[in-house]
Amino acid sequence: MLGYTKKDIAACLKELNNSNFLNTQKYNGIVMDAYKISYQRTFGNRDDLYIKLKLTSEYQIVISVGAFHLSR
Repeated sequence: MLGYTKKDIAACLKELNNSNFLNTQKYNGIVMDAYKISYQRTFGNRDDLYIKLKLTSEYQIVISVGAFHLSR
């Protein structure tokens, strides 16, 4: 995904906050939250990213990433 490692993606997701939230929509029958964030990797360019997430909480938090790409 854009040359991001799993560690890069996890660090980016940790930086998401309410100001990055765009909306909640159904994508292919699955309810997901959409976010936009400008993220600077430790080694690499700053990318404006569009991310769709589904959060599940049942004894532990599970984050399903539905999209992780450059913002259009």
